[in-house]
Amino acid sequence: MTVAYQAVFIAFVPSYDTVGKYTVPCGVTGVGDFEIRTEEVSLIIDGRQMVGTIHWQFGGEGNWRGEFTLLGDGDDLGIHYGSANDATHEEFLDAQETMMQIVLSLRLD
Repeated sequence: MTVAYQAVFIAFVPSYDTVGKYTVPCGVTGVGDFEIRTEEVSLIIDGRQMVGTIHWQFGGEGNWRGEFTLLGDGDDLGIHYGSANDATHEEFLDAQETMMQIVLSLRLD
């Protein structure tokens, strides 16, 4: 299931090992077009630890081009969220708090 809100998206997906590897985001294409910086992240969502990676994309001049996070619980659930295509950094920041409220409000039972 995917939720789109202003300049962000959130996708609740099955585990990577089942069919989650075929879900959004589809990844960055165009070798050399972006610099990607990553950082590990861990969130507790409805009492379950979700771990993953935040990916920040920067263009050739160091300008912010996008950001997305891939989380999983190691069993059967993945949560992917971040900036929608063509969103500006300001648009993303304006929608980021609501995006995180949606992500953290997930109930797993």
